[in-house]
Amino acid sequence: PERDDTKLFDSSHVKHCRICSAALKNLQKGRVAAWAVAALAAVSTAVFAASGAAAKAAALVASGAAATPAAAATSAALSAPPPGAVISFAVAVLAAGAAALMARIISLYHVFPFSHADNN
Repeated sequence: PERDDTKLFDSSHVKHCRICSAALKNLQKGRVAAWAVAALAAVSTAVFAASGAAAKAAALVASGAAATPAAAATSAALSAPPPGAVISFAVAVLAAGAAALMARIISLYHVFPFSHADNN
């Protein structure tokens, strides 16, 4: 029997099995989609945070609560982010995690070493 894991656990099954090759292609498409969602959510997080800070700074300047526009901008930037920014940040983190998980699963399609001796 073959003892070299690199020869024993090659990806020839995935290449020739219709079900496994389709699953691999779907995982690869899903990984790309997850990274795209993560990128869009990260951009929307920045937009939500910036627009929320700008609105708060404008309100502080208009009400006279801040001595200067720079002080208003600093105060607004250090305040709590708007809910939209928090939600889009969470979506970005979850989508990036899903993409990383799919990348790990995809790597198992190429080489999945297993030893019956380690099966306790």
